[in-house]
Amino acid sequence: MKNIILVTCFMLCMTAYTQKKFIWLHGLEGEKGPNTWDIYQQYLTTTNGYVFEYPSNNSITGIASNLYQNLIKPVEQDANLVVIAHSMGGLVARTLPDFSTKIKGIITVGTPNSGSVLLKNTLNGKTYDFFQQAIRMVSGAVDKSLLSGIFSGIPVTTIAAPIVIPITIFKNKTQDGVLTTLKIALQTGMGIYALGHPCIRDMLPESTFLQQLKVKNNTVPHINIYGAEDY
Repeated sequence: MKNIILVTCFMLCMTAYTQKKFIWLHGLEGEKGPNTWDIYQQYLTTTNGYVFEYPSNNSITGIASNLYQNLIKPVEQDANLVVIAHSMGGLVARTLPDFSTKIKGIITVGTPNSGSVLLKNTLNGKTYDFFQQAIRMVSGAVDKSLLSGIFSGIPVTTIAAPIVIPITIFKNKTQDGVLTTLKIALQTGMGIYALGHPCIRDMLPESTFLQQLKVKNNTVPHINIYGAEDY
């Protein structure tokens, strides 16, 4: 369904903006490997558009500024531009009109226009807490299964009784040790990553960037497809 929506969107844009060129922007870290729009590269030439790759280790405004200076400015004299952007790239696209008057339309796909709850929960540890809750539910199920086995009578009791203590010790060590280490590693790693990628902070709900974007006077038509990328 997603591919059908994207192809339909592309075809409609090609029809509606026949005198314009299209710029396709990937999301966070899309420059480091196959990105969202590579599949469409075969349909895009210098006569109708570009798939631009750009570094995403800056603030979103900084990314937009560098993208404009290095990639968009050299081609914007050829035609008016419509930007189609995925995920974080959509926020970059919405910032680009601050730098270029040649952008006449923006389509964002899976963009956290209201902020990414997933990123927020990862940074504050709630993603880990959900994981820990699931582990506790499994742990509770194991406890009930062991108790059930012990009181089931022979031969189940004979099999279950000797393994209760080692399983309980292993389970407790896993919860108290491995999961705590995982939480610290996850939050530390994400924190370090966010320090090197200021755009992460810009994508958090209620960030200064999003608040400013929300009240900005939008003069460029903007279509958003299927909301945030927090599935």
